[in-house]
Amino acid sequence: MVKNLFILVGYQMGVSMEDSSESLKKFLTQVYEETLCGIYSGSLHPGGLNLTRRVGELAEITGESIVLDVASGMGASAISIAKEFGCPVIGIDLSKRFVRESKFRASEILTYGDSLDFLVGDAEFLPFKDSSFNVVLCECSFNLFPDKRKVLQEIYRILKVGGKFVLTDFVLKKDLPKHQRNKFNFAFCIAGAETSEKIVKWMEEVNFTDIYVEDHSDKLLSFGIQLLLSSSDFVSENLENLENLFYEDAFRYVLIAAVKSSK
Repeated sequence: MVKNLFILVGYQMGVSMEDSSESLKKFLTQVYEETLCGIYSGSLHPGGLNLTRRVGELAEITGESIVLDVASGMGASAISIAKEFGCPVIGIDLSKRFVRESKFRASEILTYGDSLDFLVGDAEFLPFKDSSFNVVLCECSFNLFPDKRKVLQEIYRILKVGGKFVLTDFVLKKDLPKHQRNKFNFAFCIAGAETSEKIVKWMEEVNFTDIYVEDHSDKLLSFGIQLLLSSSDFVSENLENLENLFYEDAFRYVLIAAVKSSK
């Protein structure tokens, strides 16, 4: 549908996706497809599309920007950015179902021709040539990646010099007990969370600069209440662990922005 856009960003078919965390990725994809996204039909993260708008503003997106949404889910953020800023956007996600759903939603909402599309792909092996994008965003998905440093390296690689990366996600205030680092909490972006200081350190090691952290923890309460009230299908023990994490004030929700300043 957006052949010209894929040519523009150097889309490469057949990129190798060999890694040792395939089972975890399959589990997370299944959880989101079968359960979590039945709870939310819109944007699945605290702050919703208002925070997505803030991401776009901090990234200084214009109509000339070429934007990638990593782990784009059902397309809400990518569609919102394309509509709000009038720029070309590609969403990439492991779920074939979500990519189909995103394409359908985009076709119903937008009439931007060659400026928006979605494809199946792995954040650890992004199928694009070096220096293809002005902006990369990742909303409430970074914690789901088994190899976060590899993802940061890939994002740095495909950004143009001066390009910006903005993520939003949960960050830990303290380390989680072992029993809370289970697959269920991993699927909620919590068990895979790190401190903001560790994420910033990883970004610096990859050579990102001008790193900026903005706290949006005020969005957590309403998100947590809605999530817990809508989760009757989950095992009660899992829900109790998740509820305890919200009440124990174990994490924050932040926006982190960074710049690729050199090749």
